[in-house]
Order: sequence, then structure tokens, then C-alpha cells
Amino acid sequence: MTVRTIEGRDIGRLLWIESIAWRNGVQFGEAHFRSQIGIFPEGQLCFENEQGAVWGFVNLMRFRFSPRRRFGRSWGEITADGYITSHDTRGNWLFGVNLSVHPHGYFSGATEALLVAAAKVCASLHLKGIVLGGRMPGYARWLRRRARAGGPLDGSDITQARAYMETRVEDENGAARRLEPQLELYESFGLRILAPIPGYMPDEKSGNFGVAMTWANFLYFPYYLCPSRRVWDAVIYGPVGRMIERAYLGAMSRDRRDPRGAETGLPDPEI
Repeated sequence: MTVRTIEGRDIGRLLWIESIAWRNGVQFGEAHFRSQIGIFPEGQLCFENEQGAVWGFVNLMRFRFSPRRRFGRSWGEITADGYITSHDTRGNWLFGVNLSVHPHGYFSGATEALLVAAAKVCASLHLKGIVLGGRMPGYARWLRRRARAGGPLDGSDITQARAYMETRVEDENGAARRLEPQLELYESFGLRILAPIPGYMPDEKSGNFGVAMTWANFLYFPYYLCPSRRVWDAVIYGPVGRMIERAYLGAMSRDRRDPRGAETGLPDPEI
């Protein structure tokens, strides 16, 4: 199994994965993939198994971001509707445009491998981290339950969206977990949940809200201790990088919930 950059010959396979992962949502077309490859080829990655079949991919772009400022832009505004013509070559963060994984890819570790590969790209380019926008597909259902109990039903109220995002419940073992399974899954990948994003993308289940999340590049400052970019790349993609990968995957595997039936993606496709 390996993660490599996407090539033109992969587009047919990627369109097939998109048709499955996004059957009820916006899907990328061939023009999207060709635009992404042409603008930022090193940020377009796919997961390939031992037989050479692609089962998932992630699309990245660079943009300017500060975690201290309110994240108020929609997915379409950030990504130029997925064509990434808004890619900023001087951007200090990576943005996760899309992550699509075929159901078979879950059991091959495609999601974990793609996230690790994205982290390596981030570290290699000496960027501060990765920003992702996720969904809260249980939000509308939660609002309906509250309405039946006599509670408010204004799903566009960011205060309610934040309340749902932060709600935690006890599982069968008495441990606290987030009410929204998507956010619980994201946290298991080491992502930091920041805030809801109103009007992020059309999605009835999430009340059109997204959730801003970040992964901080813990190698950002050590970059300054490295004598050259060539040596730095050798660190990231060589033996040291493989040690980091094993440590990262080991940390993610602890208390991991079974992802079967869960939605995933950046933003999330419905599997």
C-alpha cells in the first residue's frame, strides 16, 4: 500500500470513487481534478493498494489562515468551488479541499494513510498546519428532538450549532464522547475542533453548518534547525519520517471507534 501524487491517468478511477462517496452531494468532475493537478500537484494525493488499485484520495491547497480569527468563509469561497484557483503559493496553512474514500478503502487504512501523507506534505513545505471543514450530519435530527421536547428550533442560530458541537454524552463504558459521531471520529485523528461555520456548504442534515478543525504541524519550529531543504525532506520522507508515521498511527489507533457506516470527507461525503 502506498500514497502517491495523483496523475491524469487516475481521473477515471477518482470520478468513480466520487460517484459513490458523494452520491447525495456535490461531486467533482474531470475539470476539477485537472485544475487541481495543474495548480498544486504535490497536494493531490491518492491511496493505492498492493494491486495498484486506487481506493481513496485527498485534495489540498495553500491558503492564509489564523486560528485566532473567526473562520467565516464558505467551502466554495475558499476553494473556488473546488477548482482551487484561489490557491495561494505563499499561504501559511494547507486547506483540506476534499477527502473521498471508497468503503473498501476503510479496511485497508486509506483514511489514516492519506491523513499522514497530508501531514508530511505540510511539514515538508514548512507550513503551520492543516485546516479542515467537516459536517455535523446529526444536527438537524438533534434539533427535531429538541423541538418535540419544547425546545427552540432555529437551526441557523450559531449558538445552538455550537451547543450541539460541544455536547458530550457517556458511552457504555462511562467515558465522555461527543454526541456527534463525526466530530468524535475527527478528534480520534488528532484534530482540534474549533467552531461551527455558518453557511459553509448546502447540507440539510448539518443545517448548512460546517465545523472548522485544525491539525498543527509539530515540526514547524524544528525546521529552523535544519541546514537545508534537501536534508529536511530527507528527515520528513526518510527513516525519521517513518518513525513519526508509526507513532502517529499508533496514537490514532487508541480507542478508535469502528468507522463502518460513518461519513467522512473534507467536507464529508456520504458513504
